[in-house]
Amino acid sequence: MKKINELKILELKKADYLIVKCIRSWVKSVVFKQNPIPQLINYLMSYGRVETVIPFDDLMTSISLSSVKIYDFRKHDCCYVGETEKEILKILYLFQCENTDMALNYIKDLVDNIYIKKTFNSAKLISESFSTGNIFFQNPIFYLTMNNDTNVINYDFVNKKYIKIGVS
Repeated sequence: MKKINELKILELKKADYLIVKCIRSWVKSVVFKQNPIPQLINYLMSYGRVETVIPFDDLMTSISLSSVKIYDFRKHDCCYVGETEKEILKILYLFQCENTDMALNYIKDLVDNIYIKKTFNSAKLISESFSTGNIFFQNPIFYLTMNNDTNVINYDFVNKKYIKIGVS
């Protein structure tokens, strides 16, 4: 059953969509015991960010080797964004906004202590590379305020009429 506030992958902006695509490709490759690098090169080269392949691989390796929490990565073809995927996007956004202290706090919640520095450096390199290429991550608050509910009926019970809210 769909949760009310689930974010669809097609609602993501360009940079966020690319990162989720890379995350899922990396996870799929590792699960099937394949090298994730060739697919990452393919995705990132199409956006001119091929230099982020190694930092991205390092970032995902640090997360996958950590046991801080249960991670939520979705299947390659799932239309919804997982919670861990959202956390990674939030960290990358914070680096682009130069809010490294808050990014570090989220990293500490995401990975084991021994991987914090590697994760921090990898995420910073990815964000800087995307900024250099004028590709920017979306503020996560934007996704929280989106109205994704197209099947909601707004009804004024007092006046006994439907309420049009400007969303079709």
